[in-house]
Amino acid sequence: MEVVVIDSLNAYLHAMPSDNYLVLQMHELVSYLAQQGVVTLMTLGQHGVMGNLRLDVDISYLADTVVMLRFFEAEGEVRKSIAVIKTRTSDHERSIREFKIDRDGVSIGAPVLGFTGILSGQPVLTSSTGELFASRSSAEADGA
Repeated sequence: MEVVVIDSLNAYLHAMPSDNYLVLQMHELVSYLAQQGVVTLMTLGQHGVMGNLRLDVDISYLADTVVMLRFFEAEGEVRKSIAVIKTRTSDHERSIREFKIDRDGVSIGAPVLGFTGILSGQPVLTSSTGELFASRSSAEADGA
């Protein structure tokens, strides 16, 4: 299986005279690559780390699957969440999960419960039933 990664569409957009050209060109490119049996992965950065999001262009209609990564604040720390918000080919898990990347690789936590508004970047704690990844390492917890 061949894979093409476009990272990122934001830079690609800045090279185009109009976002209309980008949408048309991406549609043609993705269609052609799909006909050739190539998997295409595209990233699109969103403006605004926390709170309201703004996109330079929306081409999610081209995607079979959309995975959203967001920052959110909880317990005085900046956290990261991951959620699949669209898939054409099958049903998908609808939970939002915290994830982290560290020296051990990528870790995906249990569904984040007890919050609303995580994907907006402005979560509100609604109950304390959910557990996030441990906030501190064991060395920090021991006072080292």
